[in-house]
This record gives sequence, C-alpha cells and structure tokens, in this order.
Amino acid sequence: MSQNFEDGSAPFGDNIKDLKAGKDLKDLKEFKDLKKSKVEKDKVIKDDSKKKQKNKKKKREFKFDTFIHRVLRQVHPQINITRQGMTVMNDLVCNAFIQVAEEAGRLVKLDNRDTLHARDVNASVRLVLPGELAGHSNDEGEAALHHFEQFQKTKNQQNL
Repeated sequence: MSQNFEDGSAPFGDNIKDLKAGKDLKDLKEFKDLKKSKVEKDKVIKDDSKKKQKNKKKKREFKFDTFIHRVLRQVHPQINITRQGMTVMNDLVCNAFIQVAEEAGRLVKLDNRDTLHARDVNASVRLVLPGELAGHSNDEGEAALHHFEQFQKTKNQQNL
C-alpha cells in the first residue's frame, strides 16, 4: 500500500506496476536527487568537523610533578607522596601559577605596556598570595633571578 496525499494521488504512482511502466519516474528521480543531496550535505559537515579536529591544537597541560618531588626530597627525604596527593599538589601549583599570571597580565594592561617585568610579577604575587607566603615567594623569586643573571654573565664571559 502506498501513502496517498490529500488530493488522492500517491507520491510515486499507485503501485509498483506503475513505477515499472514508467509513470511518475520524474518524482522518483527527484526523490533520489533529494536523498543524494542530503547525504552529500551530511558528508560535507562530517568532513569539516574532522578537519577542525585535526587543526585544533591540544591544550597544553602544566605539570609540576618533578619539581614538587624535588622539593619534597629536599624538605623531607624519607617521606613519599601518592599519585592522588601529587595530583592535588599539581592542581594547587597550577591554579596559583594561573592566578599570578592573569593578575600580572592585568597589571601590564593597566599600564598600557606590552612587556611583562619582574615588578609586575612581584606585585601580582603580593595581590594573589596571602600574608607571609607572598613575601617568601618574592624573596625566592628574586634569589632565583639573581642566580640566573650571574650564570648568564659567567656564560657570556666564557664565550668571549
């Protein structure tokens, strides 16, 4: 049985004999063309999504696991840390890093500059981290910066 429209006509003839006889072949061809165009559109959409996925860069993850482990070994050589504990510590360090970096970026933008300076990082650390932690972290950062500058000077003197 074929489905009839309101005017009593069937979409592709009244029965299969009519189709074999060539009646309503135009409607059948239009239906097939319509079906093909829908399939092609679906393929195009799928191909575009695959291209976007290939071009999309993977978001970089920060991992401080090795550094956390080094500090733990310096402070408490006999204590180990579980994988879950390391994940928690890594998340804490990543969150602190992101907050300090965002705040430093805001400070640079407020001064209408394009370059991030050490004083911007110092100020952002003082704004983000609480109390004595900010002071200690700034002291450690200045010491590391001084050590790096000394290393660069000795390296440049050896190359001359």
